[in-house]
Amino acid sequence: MSNAAKAYSTQLDSGEDYTLLNPVIGLIITDFEMFSGLDKIIYRFLLKEKDYLIDYPIYDIELVFVELPKFTK
Repeated sequence: MSNAAKAYSTQLDSGEDYTLLNPVIGLIITDFEMFSGLDKIIYRFLLKEKDYLIDYPIYDIELVFVELPKFTK
């Protein structure tokens, strides 16, 4: 997440308008199962408020996890 957040936050110089920000997708490829018991290979996460589970209304940062052990040929 820190690389995606850094890529997002370093797009602007001081005083520039937030509307100039471009969306960022962080791609995390694992050689282990992060979400065992689930059968998907690719998981996509967006920001959400922790206590009330409210979605953050701007979908500019997304994390995509790919679990290599779940791939079959």
